[in-house]
Amino acid sequence: MYKLMFREDAEKQFLKLEKELQKRIIKTLEKIRFRPFSFVERLVGLPYYKIKVGKYRILLNVKPQEEVLFIMRVGHRKNIYKEISKLFKHGD
Repeated sequence: MYKLMFREDAEKQFLKLEKELQKRIIKTLEKIRFRPFSFVERLVGLPYYKIKVGKYRILLNVKPQEEVLFIMRVGHRKNIYKEISKLFKHGD
């Protein structure tokens, strides 16, 4: 079973969401912890993955060697892909 870890800024994004949405996201993340590659979708041309929760997206870095799901961003689908450039600017 994979361990869940949040980037500090991703955790802040998550905590700003409504409680019901937070519960849905946690439920989804708990579900994928056992077999993440059965649920996540690779981002084209990038080493990251995404998972959909309604109109929200969770960007992840899946680390199979360490059995870690590293949550990098959480946000609405209309804004989340703009956040990808921030990941590369910071060299993460």
